[in-house]
Amino acid sequence: MLNTFLLADALKIAIETLEIVESTRSSVKSVFYKASKNYSVSDMEALRMAYRIVYESIKNLNLVDAIAESIIGREYHEDLPSILKNIIRIIVYEFKVNPSQPKHSLADYISTLRSIYGWKILQPIEPYLGRIATLSYDQTKLCELDRMALAYRQPKWLVEYLERILGRSIALKVIEGLQAEPRIYIRINTFKTSVEDCLEMLRNEGFKLKPVDNIPYVYVLESYEKPIPLSRAYHDGLIQVQDLSSCYSVVLLDPKPGEHILDLCAAPGVKTSYLLQIAGGKIDVVSVDISVKRLHLMKILMEKLSIKDACMLVADGRYLPLKDVEFDAILLDPPCSGTGILHRDPAFKWRLTYKMITRFARLQYELLESASRYVKPGGRIVYSTCSLTLEENEMVLERFLRLNPEFYLSKPKILLGSDGLRGLNYARRLYPHRDLCNGFFVAVIRRV
Repeated sequence: MLNTFLLADALKIAIETLEIVESTRSSVKSVFYKASKNYSVSDMEALRMAYRIVYESIKNLNLVDAIAESIIGREYHEDLPSILKNIIRIIVYEFKVNPSQPKHSLADYISTLRSIYGWKILQPIEPYLGRIATLSYDQTKLCELDRMALAYRQPKWLVEYLERILGRSIALKVIEGLQAEPRIYIRINTFKTSVEDCLEMLRNEGFKLKPVDNIPYVYVLESYEKPIPLSRAYHDGLIQVQDLSSCYSVVLLDPKPGEHILDLCAAPGVKTSYLLQIAGGKIDVVSVDISVKRLHLMKILMEKLSIKDACMLVADGRYLPLKDVEFDAILLDPPCSGTGILHRDPAFKWRLTYKMITRFARLQYELLESASRYVKPGGRIVYSTCSLTLEENEMVLERFLRLNPEFYLSKPKILLGSDGLRGLNYARRLYPHRDLCNGFFVAVIRRV
């Protein structure tokens, strides 16, 4: 006999999570954690089921809503209260989009929803719930772009944009990569442990790891018996989860003992900690971020990792309160649209607009101009984003190099990914489908 209490717990958490994510624009994981606490649910099967429903419903949102609108009508669907709209979304996902058959029947879902919310609340959608599984959705009348957006579960404007800058073949592969489950990379924190001891501890806990070539202390997680945050090594600060792309930008900065380094837009400090680790703690780092809250998180991370050598400064990177200070190297990872990490939080892609990209590009250029005023002659800046757009990457660099002839694009010491676009061959682009990491852009800029 199937456990209806488990289904009730999962549905309550899933519906509340969907509502809060939609209304507050918070991340799926943070809202899900709060919702599970609110309902005091600790059963792992119920939690796994709830998270799957939430994650997949949001990931497939354009297709889910298109099917819902075809069943109950677009205007009626748009006018529904959010709780009913999200109930419809869950039912549509589970019984029209989900590639595997749910363990509970549609009748189980409907009766459980009635027991949770009551007939009066569900009354506006009652006539449609039982029909969802039997109705078909016809995409033949849609244009090709609409069909592609639904097939790849991405905003239509983004599919069109990536096809225009990358060509259809590469664009579709990139989009497929943004749908796939991201790989997990960890960095062993040699401030607290040796590589050998940490690897043995992780192996004993059921983790299988493989080293990443040319990226020191970094390993890809090949298999595991439990999530990495539940490991003793993570709890004790012996490892840090950090994507390969993020590590790559730090390696390209190539910090050397004795150097004075600025980490601009540094919080929550993962890159700062790696800079210090690569240089054996023998560099001076000033870490700047505009957010007091994020710098507080950075302070907590540094304490957890046993790092005491980072100087933290609250400031807008465009207007640094630094006088007569020059740095050997500057790491600039500015705020960006995140088009290369849409697989990390499925809700974000439905909020993203092209207008946001142009706003980010203006901010990024201003931050790069500011950074350039603090780098020594012969010094370098590593500029990176987790975005795939031209506006935030190649076009920012082109404008900067055109207006600042004392700087030039330098060939990276390690070549990962592919060449930048628009002839910027020394810039590097990383794509999820091929490089098995976040979508990323990075360039090394040197001062004459």
